Amino acid sequence: MPAMTSKLNCILKTVMDRTMQEKQYYTVVSNAKVLMKLAGLEEK
Repeated sequence: MPAMTSKLNCILKTVMDRTMQEKQYYTVVSNAKVLMKLAGLEEK
């Protein structure tokens, strides 16, 4: 499981960097909200 988490983190960082370079800020915010829900960190 740690290897999968590490790989997912690496992919996520690559995608976030690419979207920031392309100035797709809404995509970054939207993905961050989804990730927070998946990780159980959303506001209640």
